[in-house]
Amino acid sequence: MSVKIKISTPIRRATQGLSELESGGETIRAILNDITSKHPALKSVIFKDSSGLQEFITIYLNQDDIRFLSGLDTPVNKGDSISILQAVAGG
Repeated sequence: MSVKIKISTPIRRATQGLSELESGGETIRAILNDITSKHPALKSVIFKDSSGLQEFITIYLNQDDIRFLSGLDTPVNKGDSISILQAVAGG
């Protein structure tokens, strides 16, 4: 099973400029582990440590924030779309 992962602009520096990745996995966690193994710089951008995601990273499965689903253990189905966003602030 393959799903598309959309990468927001601030994070693309860790994917060699790619705006979209493809991966397979049954959960968000499995997919993130797969893409961070292929793009190692992405790991420190997405993950704080073994306790979870960086505070400024938001992940959507289709239109739903995974924080309101089952978090990293949210199941993924064929044809789903994942978006990884990094909050941007400034003044």
